[in-house]
Amino acid sequence: LHTVDGWSAMGEMADLLHSLWTGTARDAVGSLLMELARYHPQATAYATWDERLSLVYEEFTDFCRRHGLRPSSVDGL
Repeated sequence: LHTVDGWSAMGEMADLLHSLWTGTARDAVGSLLMELARYHPQATAYATWDERLSLVYEEFTDFCRRHGLRPSSVDGL
């Protein structure tokens, strides 16, 4: 690569879309959400994963509202 015209190591940078949005961070967050849905004391009262994940989502959005944070940068997806 050092002999390719126009290439420079200074031009290399992290690709946040692939490393965070669609990469390992996405998988880690997904696993964390499933753990919360499984072991959250209030979630165990619900029978389905949909109900449990809805509870976790509602608590997250309530937390964001109370602290003046945006719950998502891609609401509606």
